[in-house]
Amino acid sequence: MLTVFKNLSLRNRAALAAALTLFFFFSLAGFGLLRAYEDSLNNAAEGELRAYMLSLLGAIDVDEKGVLSLEDLPVSAFNQPNSGVYAEVWQKQRLLWRSNSLIGQSLPKVETRLGKYQFYSSITGDIPLVERSSELSSSNNILSLKIDWNDGVLSEQFDLIVANDAEPFLRRQEGYKENLLLWLLGLGLGLVFLQILLFRWLFRPINKVVDELESIQAGEQQQFSDQYPNEVDRLTQSLNVFLANENQHIKRVKESLANLAHSLKTPLAVIRAELSNKKIDQTALQEQVDRIATVINYQLNRTSTSVRPSYRQAYSCYEQVQRLIAVMQRLHEPEGILIEANIASDLVFKGDVDDLSEVLGNVLENACKWAKSRASVVISNDGDRKLHIKVLDDGPGIPQDQINEVLQRGRRLDVQAEGQGIGLSMVNDIVESYSGEISLKESNDINVEFPSGLAVIINM
Repeated sequence: MLTVFKNLSLRNRAALAAALTLFFFFSLAGFGLLRAYEDSLNNAAEGELRAYMLSLLGAIDVDEKGVLSLEDLPVSAFNQPNSGVYAEVWQKQRLLWRSNSLIGQSLPKVETRLGKYQFYSSITGDIPLVERSSELSSSNNILSLKIDWNDGVLSEQFDLIVANDAEPFLRRQEGYKENLLLWLLGLGLGLVFLQILLFRWLFRPINKVVDELESIQAGEQQQFSDQYPNEVDRLTQSLNVFLANENQHIKRVKESLANLAHSLKTPLAVIRAELSNKKIDQTALQEQVDRIATVINYQLNRTSTSVRPSYRQAYSCYEQVQRLIAVMQRLHEPEGILIEANIASDLVFKGDVDDLSEVLGNVLENACKWAKSRASVVISNDGDRKLHIKVLDDGPGIPQDQINEVLQRGRRLDVQAEGQGIGLSMVNDIVESYSGEISLKESNDINVEFPSGLAVIINM
């Protein structure tokens, strides 16, 4: 049974909760209203009997011998047979007087208290405990009172009992029950209808999420819209981030081979250059082989995950730049390119060291490719908790009208030059993996900002 409730859908849970709430609410409301109406009927019946009791007390007369007489009763119903209004007067266990409305019948014997009214209602089922054998056949409301008669000559106690027919009150009670049931049923059905409309309105965002999910699965849209309530919006935004990461992962899988080929281009060129020399530098060859292994592992890691790198570990910028400068100097030695560096030894990059190598390597290689005779790397921290990297060259720069094309994958400003046109695109991908932004300004300036406290400003 518990498994059934655990597997209930949200819609069925809401319907079940609403049904139980309505059931308990209307049950309590019906019970309370019925009790209130019964109390009002009891008060009306008791008030009527008290009026009869007072009229009976006003007509009682007892002589010196203790003989009780009742003459000129103000309530004519006491003298009419089966009028529905009855009275008896007792002294201990002896009947002294009975109204003419009781012909061959008697009232139930009930408890009496001196100076206190005792009311027994057939409306609520308060039946007397002791009854006479010749009691009335119909239901009655009964009021009893014990009085102490003391006129200076005679001192006696009498029990007065008055009753009225409860059938009119019971019929009113039954009529009220029927009307109350009809009203509660009508209100219940109305509330059920309103709750159905309310549930349709409340579950509309959920239904929209399901519809948009089906559209995404069918390829009709790429992500969820942003027109949702706050509670659902957090879910859809999280799903959008997940979908974006999945798309980025797929993109990286598709581009991994091209990125790998581009990353291996520089160390392979160095290896070819060393192999063409008469005196081969084994250390340089081993360094490039290690570089190739590192690049392969790096690209495989970037392909297998789409999460942002951890910023906990810090890497020295000076060491990475000096290593890259040594590679670039060897590679571009025939052109006579001079590469300078201005880097403080205490500056660190808090991220993936391979990301830093890719950013610096691609931009520095691009600068050496287009430089006439000189290129330089400047890394500084201007006190704003941002890392600024500047790569400068004395080349022609980027034409103003082609700035937006530089970061496009496969775009090359000079198709005759070597390369695949994906170096700066890879830089852009790395920046995006850090949730950063990269933008190009006039001439050959590229600005990159990382929200993690890292900023890269690259001037080519």
